[in-house]
Amino acid sequence: MLKMAESCVDSSKQTRFHEMHVQRHNNVSILYADIVNFTPLSERLSASDLVKTLNELFGRFDQIAQHCHDILVCNQRRR
Repeated sequence: MLKMAESCVDSSKQTRFHEMHVQRHNNVSILYADIVNFTPLSERLSASDLVKTLNELFGRFDQIAQHCHDILVCNQRRR
């Protein structure tokens, strides 16, 4: 994590990018989603509407993941 934070600062101590905030999280999954027709969608929607749409989509992914987690926990308890 320190290497990641250090990579944002060059030798003259000037920040190249925005300040990087790094946090460690346990028990996470990463979802890579290829959204069909995303480019035309992003061209049609305003930036605000696009962010709202993506937030809704990823919120649904979170709900599905929680539902699946709950099912797995219930099945493990039954064993």
